[in-house]
Amino acid sequence: MTQEVQTISRAGIPTLAVVIGIFVDGARLNGIHGRIDDLRSHLDRRLDDLKGTCISDLRRVQERLR
Repeated sequence: MTQEVQTISRAGIPTLAVVIGIFVDGARLNGIHGRIDDLRSHLDRRLDDLKGTCISDLRRVQERLR
């Protein structure tokens, strides 16, 4: 019985450690993914604002040239 327990322990403990590591990495990646999504939406808003500013400036220049 002792030999069987040792064999199971040798195979089971590293496997359990790998499974726990996968869960921890998955949780960390979900957090990073959320931060990337927040950054992307922030940049989209900033680019939309910049686009609006550029369009209004071009309209002003166009009016002065007429």
